[in-house]
Amino acid sequence: MKGQSALEFVTTYGWAFLAILLVAIAAYYFISLKPVNPSCDFGSTASCNTYQFFKKNDGTMRLRMTMANGMGRAISFWVPNTSGSGYILMDQILTVDNIGKSGVNNYHGNCTGPAIFVKNGDMISCSFDILDTNAVPEVGKFAKFDLSIHYTACETDPLYPARCNGLNRTLHGSILTPFEAGLNYGSYCMDEVCDAGENYTNCPWDCKPPYPASLTVTSTANCGTNRLYKDNESDQINVTVLDQYGKRLPGAQVKIYPEDMQAFPGVAQHITAYIVNPSTAVTDSNGFATATFTWHACNCCFPSYICGFPLFQYAAVSGQAYGHDPNCAVLDGSSFDGMQCCPP
Repeated sequence: MKGQSALEFVTTYGWAFLAILLVAIAAYYFISLKPVNPSCDFGSTASCNTYQFFKKNDGTMRLRMTMANGMGRAISFWVPNTSGSGYILMDQILTVDNIGKSGVNNYHGNCTGPAIFVKNGDMISCSFDILDTNAVPEVGKFAKFDLSIHYTACETDPLYPARCNGLNRTLHGSILTPFEAGLNYGSYCMDEVCDAGENYTNCPWDCKPPYPASLTVTSTANCGTNRLYKDNESDQINVTVLDQYGKRLPGAQVKIYPEDMQAFPGVAQHITAYIVNPSTAVTDSNGFATATFTWHACNCCFPSYICGFPLFQYAAVSGQAYGHDPNCAVLDGSSFDGMQCCPP
């Protein structure tokens, strides 16, 4: 009876088990054969435009990508060169598993924009070279990359937009894309080489943009004969900006401000209320900018020569370039009536 019951059970429900088995097999093949779609994800702060992982003619590999700055603020991939003047590109990090060589490895690259300061919406070009060739994937095989893009948040610098020495930040993202055979497009914009026919105007990503390298500052200040009365007297400050090629640089942002001096050793005076107009000067086609300075108050004002007068110089910053007027400026003593005399 038990054997007969078992046979009847198999006969009755065997088709159901067979159907379940067939569905499981079909699902397995459907999942395993489902196409993998390329992807590039840096969140809402940067939208990817193009990305490609390919073998170069020399056998090494490269990942390159372009994306738009969607951070809503200006950033920079350039930092001051600590060993000299000018800028150098920040080092960017690419992490990948079993490509180039076995295990998880980091490779280096860089990112550039159309200028030293990358404004919101500007196009960014990045590339990473994998110089190891011990583990080269098959053409068409997908590879996943994790990227750490380092940049400077320009607007955290109090002297922005003339300078970008703000806080350093990191943008994390990932790319999934197939490996392509050797590509040779010849020279083209965003290939990281400033080729013949390319220049800063038509391809600033490849050809290093001009930046402020030096500046000179002059003014109408003269602490011996020209003492500024508060509110209604002003000095004119003139700034000339030169680029790294020694040419006058138009369109350079310049911040001008008073730089305190000490009338007597150990006594520092600080002007606390002043206006520089315009607040950020911009050089004209001749690399020349002007501004006026007017003061309203200081936190240590002196009514007599016994205490001394607040002396200062006019300083200016544009990018990493700095300069100051060698002439000193001074506040008019008659302006100090009713103001505090700070003891030395």
